[in-house]
Amino acid sequence: MASPWKQLNNTPSFSVDTMLLLTDGSVMCHEYETPNWHKLVPDAKGDYVKGTWQAMTALPANAPLAQNGPVDAPLYYASAVLKDSRVFVAGGEYNVVSQVDLLTAQIYDPVADSWSSVPTPPGWSNIGDAPCCVLPDGKVLLGDINSTRTAIFDPIARSWSPGGNKDDNSSEESWTLLPNHTVLSAEVNNHPKAEKYVVHTNTWVSAGAVPAAADLVLNVPGASIEIGPASFALALPAIPHSTTSRPEPGPRAQIFRLIQAGISCAPSTLQPLFFRTATFCVWSAPWSRAVSTPAGRVSQSGSSSLTARP
Repeated sequence: MASPWKQLNNTPSFSVDTMLLLTDGSVMCHEYETPNWHKLVPDAKGDYVKGTWQAMTALPANAPLAQNGPVDAPLYYASAVLKDSRVFVAGGEYNVVSQVDLLTAQIYDPVADSWSSVPTPPGWSNIGDAPCCVLPDGKVLLGDINSTRTAIFDPIARSWSPGGNKDDNSSEESWTLLPNHTVLSAEVNNHPKAEKYVVHTNTWVSAGAVPAAADLVLNVPGASIEIGPASFALALPAIPHSTTSRPEPGPRAQIFRLIQAGISCAPSTLQPLFFRTATFCVWSAPWSRAVSTPAGRVSQSGSSSLTARP
């Protein structure tokens, strides 16, 4: 039986948006539309309910003046925990409530509790709420919300190189690294098409189409908004990473599920409509419709992903 939700003993005094699980087990939490970050540290027995909050160093003031800088106070942005335990954060939709798409990038060192600004992709004027994904070699794949191009960030060299061009722009998408070392994306601007990034060739290829009945993207002009599908991938043990190998049928089959919440927008209100799901089999690549269920209140925009590993 699933464990029920439990309220923290120490309720935070601030509003939280993005949360990242760090490699030491603490939870790094961004304070809504501010430069501020906080950390929830579990107690000595690993109990988060009894955990305590610690203040962290705020984001550097590195936003362009034309984008309401230099303060960097984003709402939706690209973020990822790197393989060496550092944290990558780039861009941002909104800056202190101003409607802008920020062009910023920085890395957080949890040991030193410090941020350092890093270069942004050459030639880009915005990053905004771009999707990103940590690749098997530790580099970060970043999408462009304004075009089909992508870029790859090397966190060791702190430099960028061109990524493969997508079929559509990356706005509102979520990307998930699959066990066969490809990155899957359900396209938003070209819905219901899907595509995947093949790491070893630095190219994007077709991943078929999301079933029409699943309809992961909701877009009714004047009444609703598009949001990137939340996604997760389950990586089961002892599965080969070859792009051609496939596991035997049974419980070890690799399944990728997208969950899309459609939200009706009206002044000062968000009415949840539904969760729509579709299933993608990593090894044979067919999509199939899954069950739609009632949804709770979710964020208006932005993307999220989780990779669960045994």
